[in-house]
Amino acid sequence: MLVARHQAARARMELLRGVRGDPDQERSARPRRPVAELLHTAAELRAERRRRAEAEAAREALRQQQREAARQRRLDELARDPETAWARAGELIGTKVPARYDDAVTLLVDLRDLARRDGRGWRVRKALRRSARGALAQAQPHCPLRPGRAQCRGRPAGGAVTGP
Repeated sequence: MLVARHQAARARMELLRGVRGDPDQERSARPRRPVAELLHTAAELRAERRRRAEAEAAREALRQQQREAARQRRLDELARDPETAWARAGELIGTKVPARYDDAVTLLVDLRDLARRDGRGWRVRKALRRSARGALAQAQPHCPLRPGRAQCRGRPAGGAVTGP
């Protein structure tokens, strides 16, 4: 009837009050808490969040230490026979299967880190250059393997790019 008299807002309010209940009744049903109690509860919640964050940080630090220890064990294992590891990296690259390239990269990174750890980084750079030249020679046997030559990059001697 209120809607018919163009009092839709009042009709809506009364309908919602009937469904939700009287808001004043809900307020009186809830116990009132003093400000000091609210502040104390907030401080407890902050302390609990801080304890959880510290515990999570400690767990993460432990996981990081475990990962680092596992990595050092892996490097120690590689240090026993690095030549086999280099050969394995060459085999992985030589398979020409993209999924194996990721394994080869991981192995080469480990070998690099091993050399850095042992103070032999220059040997790794030299071996990587040698491996790269060997891989290039297999991929492009016609290439004279001289740095800067356009033929080595799949381009004619003039340097112009061919193809689509």
